[in-house]
Amino acid sequence: MHASRARPRPSATQSPGAMDYMTMQRLAGNAAVGRVIASDRRATSVDDGQATPVQRVSDSGQSGAKRLEDVLPRKEWYRSYLDPLHHEEARRKHPNNPGELYDHQQSPGFQGSMTAAYDRYLNDPETIGNRVDFRTYEAMHDTVVSELKEKPDKSGTAGYVTGYPLRADSPTPSVLNETVGGKPLMVKADGLLPFNIRPDALTWTGHFEPGVDVMLNQTLYKDSEVEGLVSEVLDRFYEKLDAAKTTRERFKAIGWVVRTIHIIHPYDDTNRRLNVHVLLPRLLLAAGFKPVIFKDMEELFQGGRSLEQIADALESGQAADLLSDQIGATDPRYQSDWYQRNRPAARQTTGTIEIPTFESMGTRDVNPFHQHAGQPSEDADFFVEGLGGPGPEITYEPGAHRQELQEYLTHTLRQAYAEAAQDPKLQGAK
Repeated sequence: MHASRARPRPSATQSPGAMDYMTMQRLAGNAAVGRVIASDRRATSVDDGQATPVQRVSDSGQSGAKRLEDVLPRKEWYRSYLDPLHHEEARRKHPNNPGELYDHQQSPGFQGSMTAAYDRYLNDPETIGNRVDFRTYEAMHDTVVSELKEKPDKSGTAGYVTGYPLRADSPTPSVLNETVGGKPLMVKADGLLPFNIRPDALTWTGHFEPGVDVMLNQTLYKDSEVEGLVSEVLDRFYEKLDAAKTTRERFKAIGWVVRTIHIIHPYDDTNRRLNVHVLLPRLLLAAGFKPVIFKDMEELFQGGRSLEQIADALESGQAADLLSDQIGATDPRYQSDWYQRNRPAARQTTGTIEIPTFESMGTRDVNPFHQHAGQPSEDADFFVEGLGGPGPEITYEPGAHRQELQEYLTHTLRQAYAEAAQDPKLQGAK
């Protein structure tokens, strides 16, 4: 999917008269962040989410490293790198080469890049079992984008944050208990946003789009930190893998490393194709397992699923037919598309239109915190040029539901601004 970038707030200019207020605000903010994170962590367990019945893989049944062509014919590789929700469309529109679907939509060069990555990292018997370090991970990314016109940057480049959907109603509690590089992997944002507090964490998740009940994740680190973060996660993964005594523990280790890196979202685009469609099958094949294909692959590693649920998916996927034209979800509760279940309802009016307030949407009004900080709210966190507001501009991989949601969010925000521009009360308040 296309992640989004939004420029973070510049440092506030502190005047001598505002110093005492700023000091108090910072101290109060640090205390608030500590209380929120501590509260979130007290609510977590070592793991969470109920396991689902799966066909267990015996420990004695594991074999040596496999290459992709051992389990999936080359002409069928599209089943792994295309979203399963689009398989039928791909076969219908391009019966001779379903894998070119995205090349005709918003990603020219997609198939060539993914095929090159699969040949190099999933199908080479000489290297499939090699350890993945950051150098290999970065080379995977370079191959995944090799034939694309636009090359993604690392998250945090030039002061930008990367935003992407959580694809769940809330983060699974165990991700709030994770730390990487001495920082929380993820923090809940909703309790901090009203106070304009940004935690010292790698990511946070919350309702950044005013009036839209869709949770988004956003990165908070600098691009210079990416190599160290990914290297630490990969090193810890191999420690977990070496210590694993059962097949189940191996699945959990693989699920942990993919989920953790994917939540970090090292690049401002192409993270899913890199982490879910290259790194995940690479680690499964190297451990002697098959890749897995599910209808809800897009939701599995964004931060809404527990390690038990992910391990269930990886384990049950070993018994699945990779050539099936009837791909199901990891569990019946996830059978329908997440956006179809959760998309915002169409706006209904009964003759009276309520104009929303714009105090938190980056308009020209100034809230008390910005007045003391000497910073206009136009420069508030996550201001998106052209649209405004604290939430990122969202774009998605080709797909009806994702495209519809993008259009809905963009249209709704623009319409609200247009209505506000005609309201004399709001005009007089500027």
